[in-house]
Amino acid sequence: MSGSQTANKEEQRTTGDIARDVARAFTQGITFGTADELEAFVRSYIDSDKSYTELKDEIRTDINKFRKNSPYFAYGLEIAGSLPSGVLGVGKTLGATAVRSGAMSGLYGAGASEGNIKDRAIAAGISAPIGAVAGPIVQKIMPNATPQATELASKGVNLTPGQATSGGLVGKAIKSIEEGSTSIPFIGTMIQGAMDRSTTSFNRAVINDALKSIGKVLPKNLTGRKAIEWAKNEISKSYDDVVGKMSINNADDLIETASTISTNLKGNIDSKLYNNFNNKLSEIIVARVKDGKLSGKALQNIQTDIKKLITQYNKTGGTSEIEMANALNIILKGQINDAGEKTIFGLDDFLLRDNATEVVQQFKNTNTAYSLFEPIQTASISSSTSGGTFSPGQLLNAIKKSDTTKTKSQFATGSGKLQTLAQTGDEVIGTNIPNSGTADRLATKDFVTAGGLLLGGQSGVIDPTLAAGGLMAAGAYSKPAQKITTGALLGAGGLAQDSVAPVSSLLAQQEFLNRF
Repeated sequence: MSGSQTANKEEQRTTGDIARDVARAFTQGITFGTADELEAFVRSYIDSDKSYTELKDEIRTDINKFRKNSPYFAYGLEIAGSLPSGVLGVGKTLGATAVRSGAMSGLYGAGASEGNIKDRAIAAGISAPIGAVAGPIVQKIMPNATPQATELASKGVNLTPGQATSGGLVGKAIKSIEEGSTSIPFIGTMIQGAMDRSTTSFNRAVINDALKSIGKVLPKNLTGRKAIEWAKNEISKSYDDVVGKMSINNADDLIETASTISTNLKGNIDSKLYNNFNNKLSEIIVARVKDGKLSGKALQNIQTDIKKLITQYNKTGGTSEIEMANALNIILKGQINDAGEKTIFGLDDFLLRDNATEVVQQFKNTNTAYSLFEPIQTASISSSTSGGTFSPGQLLNAIKKSDTTKTKSQFATGSGKLQTLAQTGDEVIGTNIPNSGTADRLATKDFVTAGGLLLGGQSGVIDPTLAAGGLMAAGAYSKPAQKITTGALLGAGGLAQDSVAPVSSLLAQQEFLNRF
């Protein structure tokens, strides 16, 4: 038998050998490069003929042979094994990622080292700085989801690939190309369709947030004005259902509160304003009392009318008007002193007193849904050319408009109704490139068409290969393929980030061998 035949025979491996090498490579990633030592430790107790050191050397020889013969497969499996722990190397900021990636890479380098404690410390000292530098760079460049994009996706918003991956420079570039390519024939139509689906699903998420308190979810087939109509009807149904169950049994208590508040106000404002205020209270409250009681419908009308007056007074903004608005708030909610004791009982207190807890909660939940739905409805009205589908920017404007404070202080401090979600939507979905005719949009169009469709830029000859590439790019934004495209981009970014520790360890091992 010749030497080559003997070598081939020795290199022939069984299915069991392949499975063993695959398992070892994968578990090396899971255990930060210490799987060989763990295996040797366990087997040394089972196989008494070999020592721990002998088994460890044997296992490492097999692992290194697998790496030499199938480097991409072996290291790929090791990186795949490190994926579950790779997320530990990513922080909220680049600085945090540097610290985490450095620590993970140092740990991996120490575990993968084949020497003594000193050698492991040296390996860790080499791999940690590599990881500390590489981690933030990979995070900054590769596609990854921002916390805002993750939040929107968790609410069911169907983000475009660029919107979903704009945490890195590659993702930001994709988002810019998306925004600038919408006027390009065919490709632009596909991209615009994906962006429209993103906005439509954002509308759904916002409406569902408003309806959450009454336990309703918008049907999937409703969009635009149909969605607004359905949500409005559901809130009305909830009101109709709950008000029929409510009442205040002794309306004199509420009338007494209103009288006390009115009397306290008398010396602080102009007599004409005071008389007008007092007359309105009589119309809103006293006129609706029947047989000493206030029905659910009467209570609903009282709340609605008082809130309208509060809004009116706050918008006027005079000192007297602000005092009257504050007085009406006390009639609704009562007053608490500095010690936290209730000194004046308001409408809410009487509702709690005279009605079952679950009914009162339903009433409050319905009021919450209505107050959140108001700016949504306003935003839909403002999108007159989009079938009622509104942008995050239009919702922000509506939220600002709904702020009844004199200086829009709620909106200024970010505490307006649904403002956080609207702001998140504007950051992720909002476009940075204005519509047609701008320099940025024209430059993007030139870049895409010259690089993707036209051969030689000015020749006007369409290259079939590049045209096919353009069609494939457009197809990536079709409804069936959009999630696959996004997943592939995020997967590539995640794989690159999770590869930092094992690759840093590999580089550290090579540097260690070169030095020592």
